[in-house]
Amino acid sequence: MNYRIVSLWISLLLIGSTPSMSRQVVAGGQAKESDAKSVEAVFSHIQDGINASDVAPFSQYFVKQISVSVSGNETGLYSATQAKLILREFLSLRKFTGFKFSTMNLHGTMRYATGGGLYMLHGTLYRFQIYVSLSSSGGRWNISQFNIY
Repeated sequence: MNYRIVSLWISLLLIGSTPSMSRQVVAGGQAKESDAKSVEAVFSHIQDGINASDVAPFSQYFVKQISVSVSGNETGLYSATQAKLILREFLSLRKFTGFKFSTMNLHGTMRYATGGGLYMLHGTLYRFQIYVSLSSSGGRWNISQFNIY
């Protein structure tokens, strides 16, 4: 009889603690999901900007000192303003089509995306690849590296 009372008591104890434990997991999952959505939003702005040949949709996400590499042109560490000018010039001379990120890492400490597409320059069609990495600062994800190959 004591065995049944102890079993019942342990069962009630476990059942009573289950809802609070599941809330913690759900809350943590929601926080991670929210974080992933904000990262995905940055990548979406980059895709939109590239396809429009316009740096404006994503330049607001540049860190103060950003690593930029543009195939055949500039490579180095630039201020956000310098990076905006470099990428604006590169994008404005080309007509981009069909750019899409094919790989996105939305979780963990290293957030990045890479993808490719085509652009037209002086009547010739070229393939290109873009690699972008983000860093978190002040609860916001920002572009810390932007490479065009």
